[in-house]
Amino acid sequence: EVKDPANDTTILNQLGITPGKYLLFVGRFIPDKGVHLLIRAFESVATDMRLVLVGGSPNPGNYEQEIHKTEDSRIIFAGYVYGDGTNILMKNAYLYVQPSLIEGLSPVILTVMGLGTPLLCSDIVENRFITGENATHFISGDSNSLAEKINYCLDSPEKVRQLAKDGKTDILARFNWDSVASQYME
Repeated sequence: EVKDPANDTTILNQLGITPGKYLLFVGRFIPDKGVHLLIRAFESVATDMRLVLVGGSPNPGNYEQEIHKTEDSRIIFAGYVYGDGTNILMKNAYLYVQPSLIEGLSPVILTVMGLGTPLLCSDIVENRFITGENATHFISGDSNSLAEKINYCLDSPEKVRQLAKDGKTDILARFNWDSVASQYME
């Protein structure tokens, strides 16, 4: 169950971003999440959009230190954002990107789809199980494929919005408590 967040733009103002003018990732900054692939891909895309990276690791290691070395001024490291702030960022993003190399059943993807936000994610089995055909997928682990799909999404706003609309309907039907409880009982 995903409630639409309030129309509060405080978090967007704090980060200096405009609704619909940024891509978003939320999660831990560890290799499994593929943040390095996202940064590398985004650096090669010609756009005035921003890339907002929310999260990090509680004890930043070498990996997180390396990804912070990007010199691309369009990339914003937002730090930790919780609750409504995260949902406001998700709801207002042009595109949410989930570049995971390894994932389970991702609550983030469920939330993003439940909010009706366009989604680009790796083509791993777990992501495809959730999204079906209602997201844009790139080849897992391939930053060139990710860059190509970012460009596709930026060039195809109507298509990605329609996928998001269809995805919201699908996700709310398949992944709600009543449906899951019924399946479990069966």
